[in-house]
Amino acid sequence: MKEPLRGFLSGRSETIQEEMESVSKLRREVEEKFQTYQSKLRHLSQEAEELCKAMEKEGKKEREIILKKAQDYSEKIKGDTSRVAEQELRRTKELLQEKTLRRALDVAKKIILERVTPEDHERLVAHFVEDLTNEGIRVS
Repeated sequence: MKEPLRGFLSGRSETIQEEMESVSKLRREVEEKFQTYQSKLRHLSQEAEELCKAMEKEGKKEREIILKKAQDYSEKIKGDTSRVAEQELRRTKELLQEKTLRRALDVAKKIILERVTPEDHERLVAHFVEDLTNEGIRVS
């Protein structure tokens, strides 16, 4: 009975040894895969961080560009508004001067018509004709 038991134990020992080697080999493979994935994960984490920094930097640049365009547009609008306001002010002044002159002429005409006598009228016409003649303009 010793021999079969020895054979069984020897076979069992070899089986256990093979299983331990298999488990050991499997453990090394799992550890290698784990190290590979952990390295990839660190690399991906680093890439993600770099990507976030690059996107933040690009976002800041884009923000500056947008702010510059907005500032330029604001200055253009201010300039346009100033020019339009100046044009409207000039136009209003001209209209006001024109209305003032017309009103002054109307008042002067009314005063002249009320105060000039027929004798004053004759004298003014004679003086006007004399001025024209002195200028070399022939009056008939």
